[in-house]
Parts: sequence; C-alpha cells; structure tokens
Amino acid sequence: MLFTGLLFGLGSAVFHPESSRIARLASGGRHGFAQSLFQLKPGAWQGPVESGLGWHLVFVDSITPGRVPAFEEIEPDVKAEWVAEQRADAKRRAFEAMRARYEVVLPAGRKP
Repeated sequence: MLFTGLLFGLGSAVFHPESSRIARLASGGRHGFAQSLFQLKPGAWQGPVESGLGWHLVFVDSITPGRVPAFEEIEPDVKAEWVAEQRADAKRRAFEAMRARYEVVLPAGRKP
C-alpha cells in the first residue's frame, strides 16, 4: 500500500507500509506514528498525530495498494547488487591469499 499525504510541520511525505524501515524513520523510531497514519481516511485534515518530532495535523491525499514489481523492473538493481557482492567477495579472498604469503615479525618486547 502506498500512502501519500501532507504533514503540517513536516512537509510532504510518502510512506510504504511494507517498508518498516521507512515508516520507522518517519515516526522518529517509534511505531505509533506510522501505525496512526494508516488508520486515517483520505480527503480530510486529521490530528493531532504524535511523532518523534512532535504533534502534527495530517492530510491524507490518497492510499494506493502496494504491488510486487515484475522481475524485469528490478533486474538491473538485482544484477548490480550481485556484481557488487561478487567483487567484494573476490577482493576479500585476494587479500586473504596475499596475507597468507607473509609473516609479520615484531622486534622483541613489542606488542601488536
């Protein structure tokens, strides 16, 4: 579900309830504000609603049902993330191999 609205004192905002991270950020780390937003009816000012940043009057413009995107829509992001993970793993293995070829010897009495 996609939620669009205007928060008096905060500006406009878009919240996606399936993304708890975004909802928690919008609520100042508290669940109450995000949960309150999804109980409001579109088309009228409502409130006050408390958030981690204070009290707000809220206007809900619309609520649009969420959807799972088609793979084709997210394929470039999935590929980019996979490539980044493969590169990071290859670097980690290369550094481990390089480190294995060396022995660090400290002078007597010195601690690492």
